[in-house]
Amino acid sequence: MKKYLLWILILVILLASSVAAEEQTWDLRKIAVDVFASSQEADLPAKLVFDNMLWTRWSSNFNDNQWIYVDLGKRCEITGIKLIWEDAYAKEYKLEVSDDSKDWKEIKYVKEVGGEEEIFKFQNIYGRYVRLYCIKRATQWGFSLYEFIIYGPQEGKEPCYGGLVTPYPTVTIFDHNWQELNKYFDKKLSKDPPSSSQLTDDEFLDLIQRRIFDFFWFEVHPETLFVIDSLHWKTHTSNAAIGYQLGAYIVGHARKYRSREEIYQRAEELLDNCWDNPDDPDDLCLEHHQGWTYHWTNIETGKWEGHEHVCTHDSINYLCAVMAAKYYFAGTRAGDIAAKIVDSVDWKWIIHDGFNKRLVSNVYAYTYDPLCGGEVMFYDGMKFDYILPIGGIKSNVPPFYWDNYAQTFPWDFYKGHFWRIERPALWIHQWDNVWFDFRYMKDEYADYYQNSLEAALANRQWCLDNNLYDENLWGVNPSMGPAPDGGILYGSYGAPPDDLPFQTGNDNDGTITPTAALPCIIFTPEESIKVARHLYDKYKNKIWHRYGFTDSLNPDKNWFSNDYLSIDQGPIILNIENYRSGLLWKYFSKEKIVWNGLNKCNFVGIIDNFDQSEHSPLYGEWHDSDKGKYYKYRRSDDYIKEGRFAMEVKYNLTERGKNKYFAVRAARHDFSPYKYLVFWTRGHESFLLDLVTAEKKIITLKQKTQVKSFDNWVRHYFKLPSKEICGAVGEVRFSVKGKGKGLFYLDDVILTNHIKTSEPNSMLEDFEDNVAKVSKCLWAFDDSYNAQVVSDKAHDGYKSLRIDFDKKGDKHKWSCLTAEVNFCDWRKYHSVAMWVYGEAEILLKLKDKFGRSFDVETQRAANKDGWTHLFFNIQANLNPTNCWEPRYDKGHIKEMLIFINPGETNKKGTVYLDSIMLSE
Repeated sequence: MKKYLLWILILVILLASSVAAEEQTWDLRKIAVDVFASSQEADLPAKLVFDNMLWTRWSSNFNDNQWIYVDLGKRCEITGIKLIWEDAYAKEYKLEVSDDSKDWKEIKYVKEVGGEEEIFKFQNIYGRYVRLYCIKRATQWGFSLYEFIIYGPQEGKEPCYGGLVTPYPTVTIFDHNWQELNKYFDKKLSKDPPSSSQLTDDEFLDLIQRRIFDFFWFEVHPETLFVIDSLHWKTHTSNAAIGYQLGAYIVGHARKYRSREEIYQRAEELLDNCWDNPDDPDDLCLEHHQGWTYHWTNIETGKWEGHEHVCTHDSINYLCAVMAAKYYFAGTRAGDIAAKIVDSVDWKWIIHDGFNKRLVSNVYAYTYDPLCGGEVMFYDGMKFDYILPIGGIKSNVPPFYWDNYAQTFPWDFYKGHFWRIERPALWIHQWDNVWFDFRYMKDEYADYYQNSLEAALANRQWCLDNNLYDENLWGVNPSMGPAPDGGILYGSYGAPPDDLPFQTGNDNDGTITPTAALPCIIFTPEESIKVARHLYDKYKNKIWHRYGFTDSLNPDKNWFSNDYLSIDQGPIILNIENYRSGLLWKYFSKEKIVWNGLNKCNFVGIIDNFDQSEHSPLYGEWHDSDKGKYYKYRRSDDYIKEGRFAMEVKYNLTERGKNKYFAVRAARHDFSPYKYLVFWTRGHESFLLDLVTAEKKIITLKQKTQVKSFDNWVRHYFKLPSKEICGAVGEVRFSVKGKGKGLFYLDDVILTNHIKTSEPNSMLEDFEDNVAKVSKCLWAFDDSYNAQVVSDKAHDGYKSLRIDFDKKGDKHKWSCLTAEVNFCDWRKYHSVAMWVYGEAEILLKLKDKFGRSFDVETQRAANKDGWTHLFFNIQANLNPTNCWEPRYDKGHIKEMLIFINPGETNKKGTVYLDSIMLSE
């Protein structure tokens, strides 16, 4: 046993020493003192292999047997060598070391290689001099090398830049030496395949990302490092653009699009230039109010020059990027600076000391104007406009601001499906999702990932419906476009229908933009990749330039943009990365402020609520232990607690036993942010729950409490184990306690941090207590209806409302049943739901306490001999003549009017109504 432990100890020591050695491996060119070559062209000397530039190079004369070597100044251990070749590479060569530059020892012999970038690792190799001896040329030219990099360990910290090598330079569009840089880009473009079919999806997406990374790398100011707003406006930067610039550097660092040392150096300096050091009043920084940066600032100074004030969405986008950088570069100076930037934000500033009483400020003007445009509403901008200020640690905004915001969402269908929050511009759905993975989450108002997926598909469908253009070329979003006078404009394009006064799509003229479809790859991967391939294959010569796809195109007008916009390129590179690896999601979600805000806004994780949207993937995959012998289940609308569907479960247990279960493999595997697993049941109240981890370990959960609802449903709260266990859950197993047979309904299986000790009574009328003046609603009937509460039919309980109607002529065209409601605040609800027995068309109309009324919508009950569950959307509440005022006040509903067979005359029949309630 002691011998065994000794070997473990030795192994640990060896591992630790190897890790330590790896951590102390540096670029030895920093201590080099000279470089020599057998020959060199006059303008391409040997020293250029040490300048950290991938577009400058050493070139020998046009003969074989040429060499280049470096003097490191002292004898060093050599652990690695990297060669970056130009097209004129060596197809046969050797690497050598020496202590005196006379006697050389071969450490690597290479023959018939392909050039470009080659990396070699060594052990126990020492020398003062390192030589590349080129034996045979691959071309008629000489030997040509961009960079000759030698790696090795040094004691202590990494040596400062010195000797031959210099810090990685900032070569940008502001430099005058464009000749070599143009060659660099031309070479890259020349290697791009003529057709995307030559690349796999992953290779093609990587190519797009590499090109966009170059935009954020080269299109920056050489001193501030701030990225330009666009090619046509290089004098200014935007805070949202800098956010995407930081995100692009994270992607480039992870993907090694340049050396990681170089990218880190750039990211650290950029963050330092953004940071306002309170101890240095002359410090370069982005001008701000209490940490809220201005929308546009001068690219040389970071100062605001009057171009719009603090735009909330853009400031938040910048701060999201800083949070991601804080954790990606954790443990470095860059990570420390990012943490200081986040810590400096006064989140409460956005409500101006309570001057904004309902919604956070948009602050479009220098002097705040609380009128139209002064508040974030109608699902404008980003959800993080609210979530981050509410989640702030040192200062925060009260959570009720989120509820006020969510209650302004305009909901509607497109083409009878694509149920979504109605906003035509796709960037609204992309920017949040660049930073955070909203899949399998919801709050009390929406599943926002599903909502964005539906919005992307609605945008696509609108393009198809309006011949813009086909399934392989779709996507309208604000972008550059052709102006009627022959010039260029920034168009507020979007996919209607939409009742809002901005981005209505009225100016859509056939202009399509890659930043519409491509960032939607996280929602619609197949459809988005088709667009990217089509753009490349059909329009490569028109819109594929040095930074990849340009901003937009209008094939009908033979117009193709030559411009690149930072805020359009950013979502493409970052969401492609999220689709490939989830990189930005991973690091941004480590921020405590994010989860604190989500928690206060009542976001929960979804295991399954049986209400996935028309086009969304399933939340959970259900199965059982015995192929239906003990449990049978189906999606059902017979009884529901949340939404429009629940799951009916029939069980037949002849004996007790935990091995008899039905289970769900949840699409959400990470339960660690939550304390409780929660679900509703109706018809049975005693259950056992087991978690099965990814390692197949079974953990039995303990029930914390139960909460009974007004409508015979019971909510079960089970305590989750430690975060480490909940980080990767394979499935959740449900078992009915005891034995016997029966039926129950299961609904809204979620993860949460809150226990609700009581449930709101959203039942408007169940007809179970229809004694005069005790009814939940006060009903009044027109003379074309004979309505009475009866007990011969009921969907739930014992009674329902029987309606015999006889509509004769136009006299009774709009006769109705009127219910004066007791529960008046309907703001958090999506629908009015009711059960209808029989065939009928029903129009629902609402009236608020101010006398305003509006037709909600008409629904049809089609089951002549059975019950139909109807839902009436009460969220399409925008006034088309003045969107800032709703059609009616959902917070003060007074009456509900029900019209049977509206618009028809000489109609008679019988229907039953039951369980009229508000639905989320």
